Amino acid sequence: MQQSENNTNLFVLRVFRYMFSKKESFSIDKDELAIRPSVCPCFHLMESEVGYYQSLADAEKCIRKIVKKKSNDAYGFFVTELPIGSMMHSTDYVSCWRYLEDGSLWLKSEGPSNLPRQLRVCNKEPYKGRDPKTIRFKQGDIVEITRGDYVELAIVWNTPSTAEQIEKVREQLRNSKDGSAAALNELSMGDSYKVVTYSVSENGAVNYCVSDELSVNVLPPSRPVPRKFATELRNQLKRAQEEEFDLPF
Repeated sequence: MQQSENNTNLFVLRVFRYMFSKKESFSIDKDELAIRPSVCPCFHLMESEVGYYQSLADAEKCIRKIVKKKSNDAYGFFVTELPIGSMMHSTDYVSCWRYLEDGSLWLKSEGPSNLPRQLRVCNKEPYKGRDPKTIRFKQGDIVEITRGDYVELAIVWNTPSTAEQIEKVREQLRNSKDGSAAALNELSMGDSYKVVTYSVSENGAVNYCVSDELSVNVLPPSRPVPRKFATELRNQLKRAQEEEFDLPF
């Protein structure tokens, strides 16, 4: 994706740092478990700085400066491109980029979500599918998901659709007799991974959750993954797949 030619757009850089220590590992926080119904394997972050720039190049220049500091404790960086002079929801963007703690680009977005509101504001076409070369994970891979103030372990169920897959589905939808259903199905195809996460309650019960996560928020584990967490993730993926298969609709 090329940077927007609209030089009135604003580029917002968010810097995420480790809450406690750069050496922090994935764990079930017992203190949180004492006050919450359930807790997932994770570690904590904080959004430490926010910068506003006239270009992506300026935002990347700031990232490089932060990385060069020897005392750097940054987890990573996130840049969103926003149109100036337009009303948007807080989660809307034209484009976005995710950078790792060393400042290297991990992934850039393949466009905004397919919500008509975003497409109108951002003046963009619907999601057309990812280049297979940019789909870094496959089903069964253990990943980490950035949640803003924490990072959670997950396992991949389905990967983002490729351009070829999207076009096949849209061709079927165009030939569908139910236009409204087709439009709804088409809008559901976004740039995201389907993942499974899990949480543990105080009595030891384990519950899984299935969610769609934007590709830019799905990263390789930045910490060693304890074997017990990896095993549980695989068990919960199998459980989710079996229970979906058993649904009566």
